[in-house]
Amino acid sequence: MILENYADFFEDPGEPADDVRIADIERAIGRRLPEDYRALIQETGGGSLKLSRCVMPGLPGAAEGLSTDNIFGNGKIATGANVDLAEFGVFLMEEWEIPEEVLLFADTEDGMHNCFVINYDLAEFPRGAILHLDTDPGGKLTKVADSVADFLNALEPYNDEGDQDYNPSAGQEGVGIKGVWHGVLSETLTRAIAEEGVRKFVCEALIQKEFHR
Repeated sequence: MILENYADFFEDPGEPADDVRIADIERAIGRRLPEDYRALIQETGGGSLKLSRCVMPGLPGAAEGLSTDNIFGNGKIATGANVDLAEFGVFLMEEWEIPEEVLLFADTEDGMHNCFVINYDLAEFPRGAILHLDTDPGGKLTKVADSVADFLNALEPYNDEGDQDYNPSAGQEGVGIKGVWHGVLSETLTRAIAEEGVRKFVCEALIQKEFHR
């Protein structure tokens, strides 16, 4: 199913891709994009989701309530964050040893410890389904939507009331903004991160660190 207004989901979109660029992306990832994902990238280039539509309900365990941050697509967003699937997405898949049977689709505020992928070749899930992937040791795959369009339509507003009870992955890079929020910080920095917009910016910077280190 192709949605009419993908732009409505994004606070900070990437760079819309024409047919030539879509073909380049598909060559880089070695996959044909699902039609609804192709349409999303053509219209918006992916990017950073609005806080009003970024939480996938029903995620397992400690991942419940995590916001989806960036959907990978084409180019960079206004903050400079790289959301390029052909470049940064491929790098992250190799860096985080994402199974080759799936394609990285989106990250979360927990960095790459919790992310979303599109199924291609895992027999236990439908082809094209969106799966939640816990990349930490012992982590599992959980189906959350039948397609990219269904994933977007299921997103709910972000609610940070549960932040104080969150226990992020520890001792690893890419723990995301909640890992920073509850780490050892000065009182001044803690107050600064609480400012509107700053938390999302810091999260994006943490993810980009993986690509440029």
